[in-house]
Amino acid sequence: MQEGLLDAARWAAIISDTPELAGDGHSIEQIADRFTRQYLSAWARAGAHEMRERVWQAFWSYLTSAPTPRKAFQLSAESADALIGKIRERVEGQE
Repeated sequence: MQEGLLDAARWAAIISDTPELAGDGHSIEQIADRFTRQYLSAWARAGAHEMRERVWQAFWSYLTSAPTPRKAFQLSAESADALIGKIRERVEGQE
């Protein structure tokens, strides 16, 4: 995996374009950090297409799940789809 893919700041810039997260720097950082540490790492380890699809589905579930004391945001299904589409395009384009 290319080193630049693990840069959480790179993903934070993309995530910050999500209208539902406008002005919520803490949630943007939280998503970027979780994506790079957990989901991107899992995606890189998953060799088969089906396993990589499961990683994207798990990330979507994280984004759309109800807020908790440790996760203050919840994206709509449409926003999560759009965000994952942007991220996925960049990740899969650098394979």
